[in-house]
Amino acid sequence: MEPYDRKCHTVAITSDNYGTSENTFLGSSIGGPFNIATINSATEEKSYSTNTYFKPLQNQPNLHLVTKAQVEKIILDKESGEAIAKGVKVTVKGIETSGRRPLSQAVL
Repeated sequence: MEPYDRKCHTVAITSDNYGTSENTFLGSSIGGPFNIATINSATEEKSYSTNTYFKPLQNQPNLHLVTKAQVEKIILDKESGEAIAKGVKVTVKGIETSGRRPLSQAVL
């Protein structure tokens, strides 16, 4: 039996007569991949950015959600000899901003 993180199923697209591959790691896969490692075994829910990152924090009064943003660079402070993230350079809706500094944490 394969380890759970290497087990992958391929969804069949039956309307176009596409089959499935038994193992998508063998080189040729037809259809969309479905990785069982993305399923939370306790809740049987697929893990994705909304339920993994957003939902646990959605009621925080200081939450600021930015959409249509592209992170260009993570700004690092290396004074202590260790690289510590101090901010991010982002493009939001086509407008470049520099040095956004979260007060405690940022989820990119």
